[in-house]
Amino acid sequence: MTRDEAETLLHRHVANERMRDHSYAAEAVLRALARRLGRDEELWGLAGLLHDIDIEAVEGDLKRHGLEAERMLREAGIDGEVIEAIKRHNEQACGRTRRSELQHALA
Repeated sequence: MTRDEAETLLHRHVANERMRDHSYAAEAVLRALARRLGRDEELWGLAGLLHDIDIEAVEGDLKRHGLEAERMLREAGIDGEVIEAIKRHNEQACGRTRRSELQHALA
């Protein structure tokens, strides 16, 4: 998925401007960190941009946050590594600990 397609997906699911701004900030931080660590900047940027895509759908319910995102992102064809990082940024909901650099960076 391209960055433009991801932004369209974000706008489809997140109407709140503050949440969108938060997503853009997370994207910028993750892109910079990926660049510094020599990792895939596009992949890490998508994780930052889309990490809260389900927050309005779950009405802020942190017990479901991340789990609904997994469904939404799988349907959209997002890379599995990005989906796992997004799901694991809320360890309590998914019941799995973080393992990868991306998962820790996003959290």
